[in-house]
Amino acid sequence: MSSQQVSSRKATLLPFVVITLLAISVAASLIRWVTRPAAVLVQGEVAAPRVDVSARTSGRVAEILAELGGRVEAGQILAELSNPQFVTSHAAAASGLDVARASQAAAGATRPEMIRAREAELAAAQADLRLAEEQVTRDTELGERGLRPQAAIGQTMRNVDNAARRVEAAEAQLDLARAGASPEERAVAAAQVAQAEATLAQRQADLDELTIYAPLSGEISARLIELDENVGPGAPLFTIVDLDQAWFTFNLREDFLAGLQVGDLLSVHVPALRRDLDATRRSGAGLAAHAFALHCDVEEIFDESDRAHSGRQPPGEIRLADLSRRKAFHHPDALDRVGAERVAVQTQECERRHEGRALVAIHEGMSLGDAEGIGRGNLRKA
Repeated sequence: MSSQQVSSRKATLLPFVVITLLAISVAASLIRWVTRPAAVLVQGEVAAPRVDVSARTSGRVAEILAELGGRVEAGQILAELSNPQFVTSHAAAASGLDVARASQAAAGATRPEMIRAREAELAAAQADLRLAEEQVTRDTELGERGLRPQAAIGQTMRNVDNAARRVEAAEAQLDLARAGASPEERAVAAAQVAQAEATLAQRQADLDELTIYAPLSGEISARLIELDENVGPGAPLFTIVDLDQAWFTFNLREDFLAGLQVGDLLSVHVPALRRDLDATRRSGAGLAAHAFALHCDVEEIFDESDRAHSGRQPPGEIRLADLSRRKAFHHPDALDRVGAERVAVQTQECERRHEGRALVAIHEGMSLGDAEGIGRGNLRKA
């Protein structure tokens, strides 16, 4: 056979070989697609920290500064209450503090007029003492001459003693006028001032409680008050959900998670945000009634750039489209197979509420056999 005939025959067979290989490849793909295991549905939820904001005191709603669905920051004013009774009590406490401070000032003050009066009394007592002493001298001289009876001399001596006592009393009164109140009286006055200040601080705290602040940053998911409505202590006014700290919880049978370790990294795709997020399983295995809780903390779900793409997204509207492990899992009967092993998790859209629930579908994207094998828990880490 000539070389030209061989070349012509090869050229004739080549298209048939290519078509045959393509047909085999398509058939294998179809068989793989048709025989793939069906999806297994499990339940999960998207949750976020939630705080119910309430008032510590009673009052009437005077102003509402936050609306349902609005974004608030920690420390932002949400509402203003009014209570005339608190205003009156605050004014009375302020007046009581003024009285206590005035009493304290009076206890520590000295009047110049009082001091001068006490000085005059002391001078008069000293003059009486000198006069009595001079009288004693004269009576003594007269007694030596026999011109003064001894009884008169004794009376004169007693007058000197009385005058000396009056001088001492006048000196004490002068010292008291100069010193003012006693240390004990000043301590009592200071204690009364402290008590009045504490009362005023309590009344001021009551007034401050009429202003309602946001305890954390987040979104107003519920507003339970209306303007001019009367509210009581402890009554919930707002509910705030912290979307920046949202997390996903999936409840799976433990036989689906053989070999899963704490700290394994998961990849989460959120279509509403048009981005992939990394989540790490934080909790340990909670095996109860053949259920397994896988907690994934997803940080920084919402920021300004995300909102520009997706708009406002309450936690209940987060749609988890893809959750895959970055570690390979193999069926024990197919360890020799090589392929792109992956666990893909897709969810339906959650209900619009604070902690929406969703059905999570686990699809088999691996060479793992059929769904019956998966149901027996024949998954393990490679």
